[in-house]
Amino acid sequence: MDDKQYKYFTSSLPAHSGIMGRNEMFHSVVLVPFVYLDGEYHLLFEKRAPNIAQGGEICFPGGAFEEEIDTAAEDTAVRETCEELGLTPGQVQLDGRLDSLVASMGALIDICVGRLEIGRISEITPQPTEVDEVFTVPFSYFRETAPETYHVHLEVKPSYYNQEGEEVVLLPAQELGLPPRYHRPWGSRHSKVYVYKETPHVIWGITARLIREVVMRAEGC
Repeated sequence: MDDKQYKYFTSSLPAHSGIMGRNEMFHSVVLVPFVYLDGEYHLLFEKRAPNIAQGGEICFPGGAFEEEIDTAAEDTAVRETCEELGLTPGQVQLDGRLDSLVASMGALIDICVGRLEIGRISEITPQPTEVDEVFTVPFSYFRETAPETYHVHLEVKPSYYNQEGEEVVLLPAQELGLPPRYHRPWGSRHSKVYVYKETPHVIWGITARLIREVVMRAEGC
């Protein structure tokens, strides 16, 4: 690389840093939906239908970013919310974004924040193949109630055993001449898991983490 090539390289660097490897991750978008009911804002939650991935768990509206359909995360947030809750785009008001989240399982999640322009929950018609139940919790509850904190244990494995008991080698560390510490699982660490229990259903995982982030940003409001 000569000086001209180096200058060309540096001129191609992004003006603002992003997330390296984002194209290799499953990309989804979530909407943190506020609803104004009985004189105060509530957060609205979905209980996922039993026969879909993570069935029965509590989440916010959202889904996969579709490059063929969506030009931005905001498009995904509105589209998925309307599909899941039976609303029109005019009933979904987006007001901003939170920082994107890279989940421990390798998914990239963009997070929008907004309001559902409805007067009562009965205006929502959940898509039964995706949503089993819809409920709200006053935002004041989360401001006044800290989540319980637990941990899970995470580690990187160069191989695993399949259902037949056969070892599947993903990274042949020994054959590649990598240091011995990479011949076995490494990077052992604990990751925090937040849980809100005193709600109609237990709220935990990424959904609880997003609630906690919103509450921290709302301090002093």
